[in-house]
Amino acid sequence: MQHKISTGERFFIIFCLLLILCIAAGFPLLYIRISASRSSDQAGTAASADTISDDLTENLSFTDRSSPAVESFEETGQLFPDSGERALTEEDVSALKDCVSSSFQYRILIRLAINEIYARKGLHFSESGPFWSFYSSYAWYRNSVRDGVGDNDLSEQEKDNVSLLTRMEKAERESASLYRDQVELIPLTGSYEQARRYATCLGGSLIKITDNGTQEIVEDLIGSSEANGRFWTAGYYQDGKWRWDETSAVDFNAWAGGDPPESGSGARLLVSEDGSWVTEEDLSSSCMFLIRYNR
Repeated sequence: MQHKISTGERFFIIFCLLLILCIAAGFPLLYIRISASRSSDQAGTAASADTISDDLTENLSFTDRSSPAVESFEETGQLFPDSGERALTEEDVSALKDCVSSSFQYRILIRLAINEIYARKGLHFSESGPFWSFYSSYAWYRNSVRDGVGDNDLSEQEKDNVSLLTRMEKAERESASLYRDQVELIPLTGSYEQARRYATCLGGSLIKITDNGTQEIVEDLIGSSEANGRFWTAGYYQDGKWRWDETSAVDFNAWAGGDPPESGSGARLLVSEDGSWVTEEDLSSSCMFLIRYNR
């Protein structure tokens, strides 16, 4: 005898089918929402600090490519290929600022304009540094076997141009909004070695915080920048001691725990976003960094 489906059973079956359809439709929507949320979080993180590239020029974002210097740069790798023959003017250099989106990128261009003068003389850049990967791709660059290409290898015209560029680089550095007393926070994230090389390429070094005055400057910089993260410094742990370099131990301190922590040899001293000091043994961790420039 054939079973006759009751009205209640019919409603139950319809309810189950609708539930299955809702679940099937809901999972893709839920996945889309989760993916969108993750993408938004990642975008927010990326916006807070760009990643260091081993090729210095990859951190450049041109807003105006019509400038003769930028056209030359993109074609030949030189902003001022004639800076060995003619005197650069302040107008030549300051015009570069209108071609990029930030003071930091402007200073990268000035540093490139300085280095291309030495590169034409065959200056040997570190093969692990950001300038090597850039210049070595151009036929005009003839890498020298010696590091010591210096001012004695330059003509008087080239020396004058280097002097102008260096002076304008320093003036821009001192007027930058995050610059205080020769100290700057660099809003790029990278490994310890990348940060160290970048600091050198920009004419400074990773910061040594040796007194309360410098610590206050660092805290002020971090607070005014609203940067979220940690910052590489020159401090490291070796033979049971925290040091700034081979001859200078870490005496003044602002450790998060109050006392200098023990750590593995080679660990690094970082500044956290609240200004306190923390340690990091993984030198590949991606952090921003603080530079101190020579006066």
